[in-house]
Amino acid sequence: MPELAHETPSEDELKGYLQQHWERSIFATYWVTPERASHWYSPDVGLAFISLQRLDGQAFAVRAFDAIFAGLNRMNRLLRNHPFWQNTNCRPTIYKLGEFCTTIRTEAPRDIEALWAAAILPVWFGRNEFGQEAWLELSHLPGFELRWPLYAALTTHLNAKSKEEQTYSFLREAHAIGDSIPILRRLSVESAGLAAVWAHRVLQLIEEPAGF
Repeated sequence: MPELAHETPSEDELKGYLQQHWERSIFATYWVTPERASHWYSPDVGLAFISLQRLDGQAFAVRAFDAIFAGLNRMNRLLRNHPFWQNTNCRPTIYKLGEFCTTIRTEAPRDIEALWAAAILPVWFGRNEFGQEAWLELSHLPGFELRWPLYAALTTHLNAKSKEEQTYSFLREAHAIGDSIPILRRLSVESAGLAAVWAHRVLQLIEEPAGF
């Protein structure tokens, strides 16, 4: 995997490092051609990613890149004698970013930059959850857009097979069920493949919340 050459990289080096990771991440799929998608994924997943490119998929991916880059830049500005760097190589890598966000949030639980990075990292690394706890905190702050955690949940579903029930639980905790319906309806109609199935299933859970 890409590595940083310098302990304190320039902004250009840091962006180049992240770009190389980006090209190996699920977010790059929002620019993939239909031909390549058919090689990489099953038909229902490939169709989903292609359809989301004309909706908000690419905007979400750009926002995700910006959030991670902001976090890495912030880590890079941290003095190298700070306790955070103890027993490390002192390079601001993506693998240290989760711990860095935790460090920030210990003192500032509602730090927007740290919350955004914490919300995106599980999606970036293909975990089977979409950063619900961080998204829930962000939902209480100014400027929150519900489409972003929904795209995080959908991207995670396409990549790691997370359950629709996770999305419904998040919406319920965030008191955002009503606001989610227009977004989900658009996805159910205008997306394709597994994305449309996912949106339809979340809408079903909203309309018939059996067991919740």
